[in-house]
Amino acid sequence: MNNEKSKVVNQNVTYKLTLNRKKSFVGCLIGFDIYIDNKKVTKIKNGQTVEISVPAGNHLISVNNKNTVNILFNDNITADVVVFGSNDFGITNISGQNSNAVEITSNNIHLDENKKKTDILLIFSIIMPILSIVLIYEFNLYIKAWVYGLFIGYTIVTIAGLKNDKNSLEYKSLLLKNIIAAIIYGISAILTVFLSVI
Repeated sequence: MNNEKSKVVNQNVTYKLTLNRKKSFVGCLIGFDIYIDNKKVTKIKNGQTVEISVPAGNHLISVNNKNTVNILFNDNITADVVVFGSNDFGITNISGQNSNAVEITSNNIHLDENKKKTDILLIFSIIMPILSIVLIYEFNLYIKAWVYGLFIGYTIVTIAGLKNDKNSLEYKSLLLKNIIAAIIYGISAILTVFLSVI
């Protein structure tokens, strides 16, 4: 154990960080910049695996400077680069560490972003049907069903992004709010189509 600790302190020792980015339709055209200690070291494309040599010691690893993971390198490490929606990406499923000498902390910005998205989507899900009723009865105008479809799609992307916050106490609340918003958008779209044909 003492040898392992001294090994970590010795900056001449390097370890291999392997990053795997799974193929995903969402964000497939975006190359993610990989940062170590806030310095860009490489880019990872959709479905690509990259290997980086990292000096022993404590390092901040991040994707596009988001969702920083603090790893004390004392072993060759494998981590998955994941994407949840077009703007949410990070590192997860880290393995290969010596559990006695590694500390990992995550500065997860997903939660704050998803709270804002959820609140906005829920507010719009309430405002849009009211606006739709006013437009129909006052001006005989209809919000197209595909507009609601866009909001439903964005809500689904937000729900997918919540996977990264499963351990949060607010996960179930955020999930429920997004589901309610999606249901309201769906009902509104159906009613809009129904009213526009009668």
